[in-house]
Amino acid sequence: MVLWVEVGPHRILLGADLETASDHTTGWSAVLDGSEVVSDGAAIFKVPHHGSATAHDDRVWTDLLSDGPVAILSPFSRGKQFLPTSDDVERITALTPCAYTTAPPGWKKHHWSDKVVRDSVKEATTRMNNVFSVWGHIRLRKKITEAVSDAWGVELLGDACRLS
Repeated sequence: MVLWVEVGPHRILLGADLETASDHTTGWSAVLDGSEVVSDGAAIFKVPHHGSATAHDDRVWTDLLSDGPVAILSPFSRGKQFLPTSDDVERITALTPCAYTTAPPGWKKHHWSDKVVRDSVKEATTRMNNVFSVWGHIRLRKKITEAVSDAWGVELLGDACRLS
């Protein structure tokens, strides 16, 4: 599902987990080919499917979004698979200078404060990876009376950071 939100003059596109598909009656093609014409592009875009290339369609960026929208996403990590990949990050940041993620993609390197504990853990395990222990939150704010051209206020809380 994709959600188009309009609040006064402000527009937001929430891409959920919609992906591209070879069947033009599904995925982004169905949305782009079957929806009504959008007069003004969305200034905020929740990037679908953790920024994966499988959810990217150039026409979303040209037909549905304003120039340089605020793009937000949440990363995915399961085992050795991480999204967005470095190629995904490069693609997204080339499309907008305002891209944010609720946590950096990939594992966070742990810095040991106690050598004895570090050595004990390394001896007892074959591999250890840290996950981000703090939640990440991206807060976007703007008064409904502000002009569309005014910048959105962006607050990054917890592990949230600029996508780079």
